[in-house]
Amino acid sequence: MNATNLTAAEKNAHYGELNTRFDARADELRALGFKYEHVTGLNIAVFTKTRHARVHAIAAGTVMNAGTVVWADTLDSAGRFCA
Repeated sequence: MNATNLTAAEKNAHYGELNTRFDARADELRALGFKYEHVTGLNIAVFTKTRHARVHAIAAGTVMNAGTVVWADTLDSAGRFCA
């Protein structure tokens, strides 16, 4: 959805839905042991988990904006990393 041509009420609803989706997905990642952190020197945040000296990172933007299919694949990949 392009939020540029929406009314204020529509924008509030749109971004409210994005925030709700982000919170639900963040809870799923935290249940797998991921933690939320900002990347020093960059204007991004990621969810990370370290296992066997390997770091798996998922951009916070992906968590918020990924469609259902992409999110399912991302969560599957995260789950395999944690297994």
